[in-house]
Order: sequence, then structure tokens, then C-alpha cells
Amino acid sequence: MYLCDYFRDDGCYGEEIQPCCPLICNDYMDRIQPPIIPHMMPPNLEVPDSKGLPPGPPPPSAPTKQAQVAGGYQTYAVDQGSIRRCVNRYIYIWPRRGRGFWAWLNYIGRKSVSGYKWNGYRWIYFGMDLREIDSFECY
Repeated sequence: MYLCDYFRDDGCYGEEIQPCCPLICNDYMDRIQPPIIPHMMPPNLEVPDSKGLPPGPPPPSAPTKQAQVAGGYQTYAVDQGSIRRCVNRYIYIWPRRGRGFWAWLNYIGRKSVSGYKWNGYRWIYFGMDLREIDSFECY
């Protein structure tokens, strides 16, 4: 039997609180509102709706990243004002770590962006800190 943090005290047996696994004690799980499912998002997070979905797959070829000029300035963070023009448009993002990817941004905040990221087959909802974006290009 599993040891877990769920306890049952139904009072019918005159015994003290007994440990009960939620997989075995269905009567206890029926009393919990709403049911606890590990893969569900917490209730305080907004679930994305289908209104902001991109119209289709991104362009077939990825752009090439422009080389930095020797002795030029290096960007430490992308500004929200510079990326704001890319809302509801295809954008190619080069992160500071990892490979670049196509995205469709729905929201741009002071410190983060969110929208849909192309994984090669379909769009996946994602969020990213503006400090993690090395450069980007809108289409």
C-alpha cells in the first residue's frame, strides 16, 4: 500500500485517522472539489484560447542571423518596444542558448513574451523572458 498525505476519518469504525491512498479510497476522492489531476494547469493561470492561433505553418526557410560587427555594441536584452511590432506576425527568435525557432506572439509584457512556438509539426504554447532573446526578425 502507498503511503501518502491523504487521510480518512469516516467515524464508522470508531478508530483514529487512518492513512489512505487516493487511488484506493474512491469515496474520499469523490469529496474533493475539483479533482486533483497532475497534468492540469493551476487555476490562476490563463489557458490560451484558439483566437490567437497562427493562420498556418511558418515560412519554409529560416532566416540567417546577421553577424555582429567587430567593436560594435552588444545587446544585453531585447526591449519590449522593439518587439511589440511583431505581435500577431511570424517572428524568428534566436535565444541566447539553444537553436532559433519560429513563433507567433500574442502577448508582450514588460519582461516577457508569450504565444505559440513551431516545433516542426505544430504550434505549441510557450512563454519566454525578454532577457533570454538574443535577436529576432519579424515577417
